[in-house]
Amino acid sequence: MLTSICTIGSRLRGNDRGRKLLPLLLLLTTNTYAWMCPSGFNIINPGDTLDQVKAKCGKPPFEKKISQPADVPQEWGYYVPVNPPNPATIKMSVVFTQGKVVNITINAMSLVSSSVCGPTISVGDSMEAVKTACKAPMFINKGTPQPGQAPAAEITQIKYNTSSPPDTLIFVNGILQERK
Repeated sequence: MLTSICTIGSRLRGNDRGRKLLPLLLLLTTNTYAWMCPSGFNIINPGDTLDQVKAKCGKPPFEKKISQPADVPQEWGYYVPVNPPNPATIKMSVVFTQGKVVNITINAMSLVSSSVCGPTISVGDSMEAVKTACKAPMFINKGTPQPGQAPAAEITQIKYNTSSPPDTLIFVNGILQERK
């Protein structure tokens, strides 16, 4: 990118308009990924550690840590009542890969979608959508991580400026990734 700006700059050097545009082009090439501290005038960057950000921005009024398990296939099992006063149930199994439904089985019959829980769930829905529709499963079978698979991650959210909307910084395994 710097080469293309130099080329543009050399072409524009000969006229007045070019002299005025060159400083503007140089300003546009500054690091657009740096952020101001939500609680001051220090600069923070994606890739900074949690400790570096706290040193620059001060102690946050809110900090929340979430452990995110390694993404392994899961099977959620449900026993859904057929006729509520009657104790008879049907077995429903929902299989997830990478947090999305890949298979729905009811009484050994594979389906693309089902409304047996009430709201319809479909292949491609998220775990959260299934949990909202069908509530918590009776049991969960989890696969084991494969060699080379991403390990579990620790997500840390810190909030500054608790006014509306607060500035939230998101860290994955202690490294700044995102600002919301």
